[in-house]
Amino acid sequence: MKRFMIGLVLFGCIAGAASAHRMDLDCYAEGNEIVIEAWTGRDDVVVGGEVAITAEDGTILIQGKTDDQGRFRWKPGAVQSISISVYAGEGHKKSLDISQEDLSALLAEANAAPPAPEAAEGEPVQGEVKIESKPAGRSSKSISTQNAFGTPERVVIGLTFISAFAAVWMANRNSKKLDRIIESLNKHESGN
Repeated sequence: MKRFMIGLVLFGCIAGAASAHRMDLDCYAEGNEIVIEAWTGRDDVVVGGEVAITAEDGTILIQGKTDDQGRFRWKPGAVQSISISVYAGEGHKKSLDISQEDLSALLAEANAAPPAPEAAEGEPVQGEVKIESKPAGRSSKSISTQNAFGTPERVVIGLTFISAFAAVWMANRNSKKLDRIIESLNKHESGN
């Protein structure tokens, strides 16, 4: 049992360290600006993270650092396919590739006029219409490294955790069986 507990403690330390080094990015548009948000696996914003935005051909378009809210703002000149990389030290690094079409769609949505209010047939539109789904001038869509099922790294970490737990459990069980077999053999030999 002692070996089993030591194995669990060691594995918990390894799994926690792996999760702590995960980082995610989110990219959306506010007006004519692209906003990149970065945070770590512990949901801490990345303050002072090194950001590099490069064109498809590898040309560096802009470099900078995230602010105290984990954000970096950039006004793109020409709309083109880009790659965003954020490095926050201590193993925290993430990249996000955005196609020209996706970047164009984000900017277009952020700069689109709000939809006209609809009224029942023959009735005039009265009152003020407020759109609550997004802040004014911000795209409601974003491009992110995080998805509904978790990142592939999180799935692999989860499967690894389950496999390691099963391996430690099986090793403990087999150790107990081996101890019983050895004890039985010792009794058998001493009885002869």
